[in-house]
Amino acid sequence: MHAAEVSYGHLYHALHQMRSYKEKFSSRFSAKNLLMINQFIYVINQLFSLIDNENSRIEIFTIDNFVSAAKIDNYNMFKLVSFCKDSRLAHKIRSYSIKYPVDESTINKPKTPGLKTFLASIENKKNNSKTPQPEKEAPKIPVVGNPMLAVISFLEALTNACEDGRILLKKGIEKPQYKFQFMLLNPSSRFEDIVKEARSIIVAGGTMKPIAEFRDRLLINSGAAPERIVEFSCDHIVPPENILPIVMTKGADKESLLFNFEKRMSMGGSLKKIILQVCKVVTGGIVVFFPSYQYENWIWQQMKDLQFGRAVFREPQSASMVDSVLQKYENAIKRPNSQGALLFSVVGGKLSEGLNFSDDLGRCVVVVGLPYPNVKAVDLKEKMEYLDRTEGSGAGQKFYENQCMKAVNQCIGRAVRHRNDFAAVLLLDERYNRMSVKNALPNWIKRSLKTCEYEECFKQITQFFTRRK
Repeated sequence: MHAAEVSYGHLYHALHQMRSYKEKFSSRFSAKNLLMINQFIYVINQLFSLIDNENSRIEIFTIDNFVSAAKIDNYNMFKLVSFCKDSRLAHKIRSYSIKYPVDESTINKPKTPGLKTFLASIENKKNNSKTPQPEKEAPKIPVVGNPMLAVISFLEALTNACEDGRILLKKGIEKPQYKFQFMLLNPSSRFEDIVKEARSIIVAGGTMKPIAEFRDRLLINSGAAPERIVEFSCDHIVPPENILPIVMTKGADKESLLFNFEKRMSMGGSLKKIILQVCKVVTGGIVVFFPSYQYENWIWQQMKDLQFGRAVFREPQSASMVDSVLQKYENAIKRPNSQGALLFSVVGGKLSEGLNFSDDLGRCVVVVGLPYPNVKAVDLKEKMEYLDRTEGSGAGQKFYENQCMKAVNQCIGRAVRHRNDFAAVLLLDERYNRMSVKNALPNWIKRSLKTCEYEECFKQITQFFTRRK
């Protein structure tokens, strides 16, 4: 288990479904089962009260602090989770809630005692000259999936050792966006039994480089002997001559390209010229990956009135719109006499992994800057501090850098997808020329990687695509 989360909506619906279920069948429960159900309802209610009443937008708890803050530290989570699983409680509640849905109107408005109603009516008569204010309607909270499964999974996360995980309380603008998130700091605690009992273990994947943390944190920390660990990486099926990876260190005006937080806003003019020139020399799909939605939006505001010579699309922030945008992007490329299309995307977003831009859908991938995560993010800070404590100074910083390079490698891998495919990869930032950054790139990119400035870069790109016409 790497992470588990439960939202305001999960707790809201699980609580009311459980209360309704208990009210319906309480006479049929054994004394033991009724006790466990009452405990479960109490725990959900306490979690709901905590997420509903906290003032801060984001907080982090140790597991011990969290159960104490929720006032559930005197309950045995192991027994509670075991009861839920053994009794298949989540599935029973789900079936019941489908057959007998809880009436939202009865749970959004608490019942008012008769005395309070009488006193309120007297007060209204006194103030009858004032225009009555309409009562603010409570936001509708949609049911997503089976909320009970999310709650049980989160409670199971609370059975981890205190030092192995943290609980994040994240709050959005509206209550349905609130959520508790469990973050596992020590994955070896969940992998140790496998290492001890298995004769051999194969960890396989696509984009795994930098691979050191898999070896050290998942295997060695779980008790595996270092001399028994073998790393094997297949070469890419695409031949070297079909891929052109370039690090561009300087823009059209000879200024150094550095898209860090301090200087990225001053890079807008250079980036504009680079993207326009890519559109001139590349036929087919061009995918530009930006380090964040905010920066993508800022660049778009600078460029939206320019003529790119092709249709331009942007990654939607709503997941439900992704398929529609991708279909329009593909149609624009396949249209007769089309020069292609341009797609603005975001590193770590919905298009940076799991989607293929093969053939004409991705003839050029442009990665803008190095997408380092927000070092001030509470969860990242906690992870880095944990690694520094357990593995020594510098381990957290190495993890931080690896997160960035894994995201870059995911973007690079979107382009070439089969043996006869070909594409150019443009890495825009002088920091890509550092040896530590180059070593974190896949071998099939690193072996062909070129470093050059603006004019030489586009000369190389033009020659590359001319040879394939």
